[in-house]
Amino acid sequence: MEQRQIILHIGLHKTGTSSFQAVMREHESDFIAAGIAPYLSPTGKTHSKEISLAILRDGVIPTPDKDRLFEKVKQQIAAFASQRTEQKLLFSSEHYSLIRTEAEAARIRGLFPDENLRFVVILVKRDRDAWLSSYRNQVVQSGIAESQNPDSAYYFGKDTWLTDFDTLCDVFARSFDELIVLNYDTRDIISPLLDVLGVKANFRTTAYRRNQASVAFKLGPLPASIARALVGTEHRGPLRVWRRLRERLLR
Repeated sequence: MEQRQIILHIGLHKTGTSSFQAVMREHESDFIAAGIAPYLSPTGKTHSKEISLAILRDGVIPTPDKDRLFEKVKQQIAAFASQRTEQKLLFSSEHYSLIRTEAEAARIRGLFPDENLRFVVILVKRDRDAWLSSYRNQVVQSGIAESQNPDSAYYFGKDTWLTDFDTLCDVFARSFDELIVLNYDTRDIISPLLDVLGVKANFRTTAYRRNQASVAFKLGPLPASIARALVGTEHRGPLRVWRRLRERLLR
């Protein structure tokens, strides 16, 4: 029997991850045609945030009752895997890129009941300084307070571990079967991701938003929340409808 493959798309944050997750949802049939089943949570989300939170080391992102969450998502993964006939299962979350230890990587493996699995990791990298500035802006504008705890994912001191991409790559390369690293392209990151996966894009990939904050988002969390309520997001509302029209009309 062919070995089953687990594909982890791990971000970074601010590298078009949300747009890619929207593609996973909106164009699930294209992935399935390539033999890949995008993971959907029980609530229908393609962002596997709960999975990543269940495996992160203490202090990175506050997560209550992490052991209980680990067992919960383990059962969800088992249910998902049992329902799919595809040999490749795709999980996406930028929070996976916060991993820096082999113990966390081992917890990922521990979430999957079948030991005969091949793990492929896809990482999209950016220039360190540009990435940190973009990620910090996202955190602040989302209303999350900067942390003084050096272990936190919201600590931006000069000695922050967040830009230690070498350790990130080293841990994933040593802990899993294959690590694929792509450089972030502001023009279109969706096409390179689909190419790596062998998924044929039957739509205009540049219809998905570039990694740029709207004017409302730059003004702060309240204007951003109002704007999201009015125009929607990649996943819902008028913005989703507009993007789908662009996919069809601008091919």
